[in-house]
Amino acid sequence: MATKKLSSPTTQHADIEWDKDGLPIAKPFGDFYFSRLDGLEESRYVFIKQNKLIERWAHLKEHQEFVIAETGFGTGLNFLTTWQQWQNLKQTGKIQPDARLKLISIEMHPLQLSDLKRSLSLWPELAAYSEPLIEQYPSLCSSGFHHLHFDDISLTLIIDEATEGLKKLLASDHPAFDQPQWGVDAWYLDGFSPAKNPDMWAPELFGLIHKLSRKNATASTFASTRLISDNWQNNGFTAEKKPGFGKKRELIRADLTDPYQPTPTSDFDEHTYNAPYSAPWYVSSPTTSKRKIAIIGAGLAGCHTARSLANRGWQVTVFEQHTAVADEASGNPQGILYAKLSHKPETLSDFNSDALQFAQRHYKKYWLNSDKPQLGQQCGVLQLSYTNKAEEQHQRLFDSYKERYPEQSVVQKINREEATALSGIEQLAGGLWFAGSGWLNPKALCRQLLDHTSITLRTDCRIEAIKHKDNHWQLHLAGQKQAPETFPAVVIACANHAQQFEQTAYLPVKPIRGQVTYADVTSASRQLKVVLCADGYIAPADDSDQHCLGASFNLKDKTTVITSAEQQENFSRLQKHFPVMADTLKTSNEAPLAGRAALRCTTPDYLPIVGAAPNFDAYTEDFALLRKNAKSSIPRPGPNWPNLYLNIGHGSRGLTYTPLCAEILAAQISAEAPPCSRGLQIALHPARFIIRGLIRNKI
Repeated sequence: MATKKLSSPTTQHADIEWDKDGLPIAKPFGDFYFSRLDGLEESRYVFIKQNKLIERWAHLKEHQEFVIAETGFGTGLNFLTTWQQWQNLKQTGKIQPDARLKLISIEMHPLQLSDLKRSLSLWPELAAYSEPLIEQYPSLCSSGFHHLHFDDISLTLIIDEATEGLKKLLASDHPAFDQPQWGVDAWYLDGFSPAKNPDMWAPELFGLIHKLSRKNATASTFASTRLISDNWQNNGFTAEKKPGFGKKRELIRADLTDPYQPTPTSDFDEHTYNAPYSAPWYVSSPTTSKRKIAIIGAGLAGCHTARSLANRGWQVTVFEQHTAVADEASGNPQGILYAKLSHKPETLSDFNSDALQFAQRHYKKYWLNSDKPQLGQQCGVLQLSYTNKAEEQHQRLFDSYKERYPEQSVVQKINREEATALSGIEQLAGGLWFAGSGWLNPKALCRQLLDHTSITLRTDCRIEAIKHKDNHWQLHLAGQKQAPETFPAVVIACANHAQQFEQTAYLPVKPIRGQVTYADVTSASRQLKVVLCADGYIAPADDSDQHCLGASFNLKDKTTVITSAEQQENFSRLQKHFPVMADTLKTSNEAPLAGRAALRCTTPDYLPIVGAAPNFDAYTEDFALLRKNAKSSIPRPGPNWPNLYLNIGHGSRGLTYTPLCAEILAAQISAEAPPCSRGLQIALHPARFIIRGLIRNKI
């Protein structure tokens, strides 16, 4: 099973001109982004009123998520208007306090940030909402999914052509398994007019809307052509015309009256010749409706997952075998927020880019709420071009990003003088500058993540076995004599220890030792203002007046005892790549250096393992035909263990990967709209190793 790229290599931003009144016009379509009369009132009338959102929101249940999907994000006016209305009703007690709102918006040509700011400045009454959007608007507006959080609402902005974007939300490309467990409640069709942009209104689009709609879904659009009415009628909706806004005579609203039914599996035979649809091994069965769950492991993966689930109304119990959180691979005093990017658009690089941007947005609130560097600093990360090869790679990466995303600011290329000025320490080379990154204290971060009324932490609890009985999971604690505790659902987030459980013993995770070194701050080293990375790293001093540098990479040693050899290796690496910085710490190096060693949890393809836990024996039986032909027709979903999940394998990038992975997993467990594409969910799926093994005849 080959790894494919997740997104296309280019993004064409909106080509905008401004009329004499300062209103934005899309030049290719010769059309305004919103009504010249009153865009705000048009949005409220066409989308909020016609979808009867105020009345429907009043009937939401506890923890219920209401999903709105939009074709044509444009300036974000519909999103901001909807958010404003939602907040106004929440503040007056007209919406269930724990209800949540999610918007999914697809845009082929996103606005440059400068154009977005100029457009939204036209609506000062929306400033309380537009400013957070501008703050989180992806600076690298690449094709694919960008997930943004705003209090109790979220926005998933999909940069893609409308039909292609909707396809990536389907559960599968197989017609028997294409409808997801979640669904859209209301649709905003707000592309440019059908006469000027016919592709936005293609019949295929309406077929996808039908598949993705929840029961009782509604839709509305400013357009009122016969073609649109017919497309609604042909895809399960009953359409009606209503008076339009302003000078527009009519609009169309629609109600889902004939929900989509997937093709019966009986229509598909199992066979070994090339099938038109791939085997839907990654499709999961329905999850439990009981919002109670156990998480095994209180590292970055477990704590982020706990918080994501608690935010959705789950009662979470976290079991940790040590006396404190983040006591293994997540336990270093300083972790660096960085990613492995590439000039090539491929799965690992795309995932790193998405995860990095999401993590930068996610951690901003923690950095801002820290009055001193005990939790961390968004000080920026400087990845130095320490060899000619590194310089060539960095230049290719930067050129590629500038070509694809001309206004992006995720990464900048700087010279030696700029590197010296930014870092506060003389540098031997320039490099790549990640202004939105920095460092965090994982232990302090994990404690904050678990600080939630719906989360209970249990330390000194080593789970030695899990067993499924009577639709619940029994957690057998080491040394416990009483009956095991039971939970309807469990997440295994204990890294390499996942192999100790019978259900997940097959996982091909590998422990790799890493040791960091602590060095006392000096008056000279205190000048360091950023994280320096090369073949190793060093961060500015934390609140204990200590630098953390490292880390070693030892494939053979599986112990966690600090060794003098690896301490010296870390310091030698510092001396080689950051000699001026190393010189400032020589007084600290005279005495034996302190440090810490732990075992990272890595995977063969360097991607984390996130999703439903597969039943190994059942998978090898159900998908055995893949041994004969990788394109065999096997019309059945993956046989996973009931309500058992995994979030492991983050290697040395736990700070970067775990926030997005936790959101992906929490959405799956809660049967909610995903924050990422189907392609990424498949790339992270725990069963991918089984499927590859079958295709390659290795299992």
